[in-house]
Amino acid sequence: MDRQFPDLFLGKPGDFGNHADINPIAQRCPGDFLPPFLLAFLFSLLETLLDAFLDTFLDALLETLLETLLETLLETLLDALLDALLETLYYCLLYRTHDFLPIGTLLQVFFVP
Repeated sequence: MDRQFPDLFLGKPGDFGNHADINPIAQRCPGDFLPPFLLAFLFSLLETLLDAFLDTFLDALLETLLETLLETLLETLLDALLDALLETLYYCLLYRTHDFLPIGTLLQVFFVP
């Protein structure tokens, strides 16, 4: 049987050296085979995790930061603009100046009894 299928029987004496060895395959493989494979696997895993992080967490973080920034800027602008506009309209109505005649007229129609 050994002569008919010589390549199928790898456990013959002398194939791997000492058969009492726990890891005979390690004797056949060069020492630099496993680390590049592990490095490639770890690099692939790191790349996948980084892509997942950038796609999910970073998008949510940037969206939250932009929303907060825009909301803060808009509130600040509206507060300052609204205060200045109301103060201007108040003095316009108080002294009956015609600088803001259309706005003053609208305010008189809707808000002045």
